[in-house]
Amino acid sequence: LSATFAKRPDNMPIYAMKTAIADCNMSRDDLVDAITRGGVALQEVLSSQLVAEGQMVRRERSFEGVEVNYISLDDKAEEHRAIADNITQILRDIIAFQGAFVDEQIEELDKIAVAEGKEVELREGTSQAGVDNQPYFSKVFQVINQMLFSLKADAVAERTIQRLNEGKKPVIAFASTMGSFIEGMENEHGMPVSDGDTINADFTEVLMRGLDGVLRYSEKDIDGNSIHKKFALSDLPQEAQAEYYRIYNKIKKASTGITISPIDVIINKLKAAGYSVAEVTGRKYEVQLNLKTGKGLVLSRKRVNTNDAFRQFNNNEVDVLMINQSGSTGASAHAIPTTKVSKDQVRQRVMIVLQAELDINTEVQKRGRINRTGQILKPIYDYMTSAIPAEKRLMMMLQKKLKSLDANTASNQKQSNKILDVPDFLNKYGDKIVKDYLAENKEVNALLDDPLHLEDSKSDSGSANENTIEDAAHRVSGRVAVLSTKMQADFYNEISERYSDYVDYLKQVGEYDLEVEAMNLEAETVGSKVVKMGKGSDSAFGDDSNLETVRANVLKKPFTKTEVENLIQESLKGVEPKAQQAELIQQFTHFNEKALDGELREVEEKYKDLILNVPNEKAMLKIQAKQGEGAYLMACAERRKELEAAREGKKEQTKRVYENRRQYLMKMISFFYVGRGLNYPIETYQGGNELVPAIFLGFVIDAKKKNPYAPSTIKLRFAIANSSKYLAVPASYSEDVMAIIGASVDVPEHSLPTLLNSWEEYTKGNNVDRRIRHIITGNLLQAFSDFKGKLVSYTTNQGETKKGILMPENWNPTEQVQDKVVVPIAKALPLIKSLQPNGHIVTNNGLSFFRTREHYRLIVPASRVKGGDIYLDKGLLELVENGNFEKTSDKMVAMLPEANIDKAVAILQNNHSLSLTIHSYQLKDLKNDGIKLRNRKPILLPDEEEPVNNVLLLELEAEALALELELLAA
Repeated sequence: LSATFAKRPDNMPIYAMKTAIADCNMSRDDLVDAITRGGVALQEVLSSQLVAEGQMVRRERSFEGVEVNYISLDDKAEEHRAIADNITQILRDIIAFQGAFVDEQIEELDKIAVAEGKEVELREGTSQAGVDNQPYFSKVFQVINQMLFSLKADAVAERTIQRLNEGKKPVIAFASTMGSFIEGMENEHGMPVSDGDTINADFTEVLMRGLDGVLRYSEKDIDGNSIHKKFALSDLPQEAQAEYYRIYNKIKKASTGITISPIDVIINKLKAAGYSVAEVTGRKYEVQLNLKTGKGLVLSRKRVNTNDAFRQFNNNEVDVLMINQSGSTGASAHAIPTTKVSKDQVRQRVMIVLQAELDINTEVQKRGRINRTGQILKPIYDYMTSAIPAEKRLMMMLQKKLKSLDANTASNQKQSNKILDVPDFLNKYGDKIVKDYLAENKEVNALLDDPLHLEDSKSDSGSANENTIEDAAHRVSGRVAVLSTKMQADFYNEISERYSDYVDYLKQVGEYDLEVEAMNLEAETVGSKVVKMGKGSDSAFGDDSNLETVRANVLKKPFTKTEVENLIQESLKGVEPKAQQAELIQQFTHFNEKALDGELREVEEKYKDLILNVPNEKAMLKIQAKQGEGAYLMACAERRKELEAAREGKKEQTKRVYENRRQYLMKMISFFYVGRGLNYPIETYQGGNELVPAIFLGFVIDAKKKNPYAPSTIKLRFAIANSSKYLAVPASYSEDVMAIIGASVDVPEHSLPTLLNSWEEYTKGNNVDRRIRHIITGNLLQAFSDFKGKLVSYTTNQGETKKGILMPENWNPTEQVQDKVVVPIAKALPLIKSLQPNGHIVTNNGLSFFRTREHYRLIVPASRVKGGDIYLDKGLLELVENGNFEKTSDKMVAMLPEANIDKAVAILQNNHSLSLTIHSYQLKDLKNDGIKLRNRKPILLPDEEEPVNNVLLLELEAEALALELELLAA
């Protein structure tokens, strides 16, 4: 919690939010679970309510009317891709070198270090004896980021000059300066670089340092002290030395055409065009570049005070301001008159963003330099994006952060779409898509060094475990930059396409929960009842949760008979259904056999090379040197047998994988054919299934794809005889597809005319414009823990827009809600007091009240998890007899004097948020003012000129908020 607060400028908005949300009639566990499950969509609803209540203060500078441009340098695509491919090929060589040679040396040293620790039996992390070598993959993101910075330097300079010619005042913003890299270089004498030294300024220096870096390692003794060391090339095997020099010479010969000091490239271009520049960074050196030779003269840089630089810029004494994090807070560069610049001389500010910050707080602060109170001209923002697909990942990260912030402050996630329009799959759905993609594309997975460890968890089915790997999309996309630009583009295109298909499917079945869906229901309320009573405080979070029965628009209607006929004919293309099915089976069988043969050949070639190389293996050569030729020959023979057995095992496993896939798809292809009548199962709220008539409309198979029969690339199309209307289900969603098959095995294979006639009869009742729906309104947070519907923003017949939880079409309130209401225990106090002797009442968490003549017997589960919070509550123990709960069987029991019931219920309400479920008719027996929390006034923030919203900076992810709430409740 302290870490969460540490990065926030003011904790008052957090306090306001927590005190308001604590008004909900929810237990601690329900509250944490609801916010975690609700994610960003629920945050959007909560922030809207908090702002409306005055509990959260919005102070962000509006972007209304502000021009934001995202400029992709597509005209330089060929040049950028050539440079990037040259660099990433070397990066892959360095990664392969580390994996093939350095890692083996590290493992040997690690075993020795652990053995020498003697008393150390278990190593925990890096705190015990051991040897570590940082994977080069961990540095790839930084290298690629530096490459993108350098790639865009010329274009940024040109854009700046264009803006200057338009009469604007540009501010160039970036994240890194590469200053520390230059400071860490060595001159020709091997000494740290200093003023007056000449260096190689080409980007190949970054690659050279990367190659040198993989030879470095750290050794920890048993006390955890690190000793930094480096392998000498002579310590490595001959083949390792040869590979090192191959990569070394490749880097030496390479000329990337970009520099390690892109800031100086921009400054030189601007000065050559006759413009002056002020730089606010922490760079120690600048580099005087010679673009012909690729060399650079290192010169000490005279640093300018931040305030002086901004003053010169605002007074029109310099034309361009360059800032990084050093200039992202405090100073102002917005369009206002000064003592030296009259109103008619003020020029519009333009921030040209060369590099977006990874820390959203810093990015927002940086943008705020030119968007501030008192400005007479609104600013412009130009985000410069290279033609390299890897930069899409950086844009997605920024979008994800802005989206979360919007949900917490602007009450509208989609505000981010005004700023960024790139596919965002960095979420739980993207995690699944990326994992499936790598499982199917072994070549890409191998090049990325199996980032999700799929190979370790594969089964005979050929797929990794079915569970989604958390943060998979983020982890994998961070490594994609090492691929060639073509492979990067293929990755992003394929992932984006699959992600869009998956999201469309989830929306069709009503399971997409990352956004609050806007629905034009024009809802007319025909009935309303309380289903969960609030505590009755003066905030929205103390309100009741209501179940509204409404008459609403039907937004999707099933296909008509004519529409289904047309879809079927379009799919068949004049071929009989069974003939089309037989042709598909033949095509798939041929493809599967050919693919299996190809993979078996790969296995054969791989093991053939391994067996041929046995005499040269390091282990064999050691045996030859130590034990002689005879032992060497015997060891080689044993090793060959081992590899031959492994080869046969690999072949058998490959065959099993292909056979399992074949059986899975054959079951599907053999069952479904165009025009087949089906039952589509829809899970009811009570856990059963409702069977809705459906018709199969055909498979979608793209023969142009590398593996057109991968289950994730095949879609099954269905017409559904309800408001779902149409579904396209990927074949990889085995549970959904098999559920349809299981529900349809008993459906007779009618002739098409008979099927269509029954279709028309079934859908007649569903082709209506309005129908009855059920929506939970009022206190949505406390209702979210009990009702599993979809969060929506919907219109009413009165022209209002409201937020609520829309229950599924097949939801039956009579079965689910019955005639019951959940009320806070404090409001149920009259009912508890009205208990007759031997009467009892039970709270929703299992605390029982048994009435005796002069006491209440309190009974709670003895388990610490289930009842410990209550029977260990010090305040409650002071009220019960003997100051203790006694253990009886699996329960804890205490006697509470009748006179203490009010105080006890207050403690149970305030400390534990207990509630009871009662019948609706009992509501009349409850006091309307059962509990009233203190009146709270909105907490206002200091009226600073700083335009950055303190609440905007909170960046409350659901997990962090849930943690804070749990700590508050505890």
